[in-house]
Amino acid sequence: MAFYMQRLVAKLARCQPNRLVNSNGPIRRRTWRRPITTSSFTSQHDCLPFSVLAPPPPQHSLLQKHQRLSKRSSSIIGKANQKEQRCKFSSNLRGPTSQDIAHFQSVLSRPDRSIITNLSSSSSSQQSKLSPAPQQLNEATQELARYNQDWTKHYHGSSPLVLRPKNTSEVSSILQYCNENLIGIVPQGGNTGLCGGATPINDEIILSLEDMDTIHNLDAHSGILTCDSGCILQNLSEYSGEYGYLFPLDIGSKGTCQIGGNVSTNAGGQYFFRFGGLHGTVMGLEVVLPDGRVMHLNMDRDGFDGQAQQQRNGRGGTHRKDNTGYDLKHLFIGAEGTLGIGEFIRIAASHHVCIHNCSA
Repeated sequence: MAFYMQRLVAKLARCQPNRLVNSNGPIRRRTWRRPITTSSFTSQHDCLPFSVLAPPPPQHSLLQKHQRLSKRSSSIIGKANQKEQRCKFSSNLRGPTSQDIAHFQSVLSRPDRSIITNLSSSSSSQQSKLSPAPQQLNEATQELARYNQDWTKHYHGSSPLVLRPKNTSEVSSILQYCNENLIGIVPQGGNTGLCGGATPINDEIILSLEDMDTIHNLDAHSGILTCDSGCILQNLSEYSGEYGYLFPLDIGSKGTCQIGGNVSTNAGGQYFFRFGGLHGTVMGLEVVLPDGRVMHLNMDRDGFDGQAQQQRNGRGGTHRKDNTGYDLKHLFIGAEGTLGIGEFIRIAASHHVCIHNCSA
């Protein structure tokens, strides 16, 4: 028995590494086979696993593998650095200045409330009126910190200016001015996101819609609710419940999030499988484009006038069925503010089902 074992070990020592090809397909595990000239083994596929017979790999192969891994990791790090550099320095956008603040003060109807900034102006007499007092500067800096970080506090920006417009005309004027002067701007709703989408990267202007919080109307016949994009989701749900309707969106942050941010991110919520997504429940939008133009998508221009609503019995010109032309509102649902900023929203609510306990 010892003789045969010695003979087997001697034959295995003469084995050479080779790539084995099978007629049924390639063998996944690398194997070793002996030369075909050996008389004892008749099949060229007789082999042992690589883990049993494989000698330690030569040093030059380990060096080549290390070089390949180093090259791959350096390329990945290089691409990440290039992407970060593009986000920071390749853009032609600039931050706001004191002259821009003077323009926004002339555009906004409530500059004392609609403008939050910690910018200090130059020594000129005209700009000295715009510079805040030291105490106001500290308060503005503390208030800016709330807008410059997301809900998780993982993403931080350095925006020195927050604008809070009240109506569509003010939003249009702001976007038109920023577009002409190449000023970066970031729209922000309730700031309840978890991925930093509403957080500025550098010193862009933050356009907060929290002051646009008016609920205009709910049609008692069709259940279509008309509101501003800055309305809190929970307020809309309670308002719909007073009229016997169930708002078709309910998420965990409903006490803080805004309907404009929900539409721009195409939020789902727990009612998604019952009522569908916002692509099916949003009936109309009023959107301000980046150059300041206003688009009315499945929505009349006079739909928000009080007298016009009374003449139309509160319907505002929007119904559940509207098959006229292109339905462009779907481009802005889920666009996260990259194509435009929604100002007015019409969304269809469903009848609230009353459940009674019919016990005997």
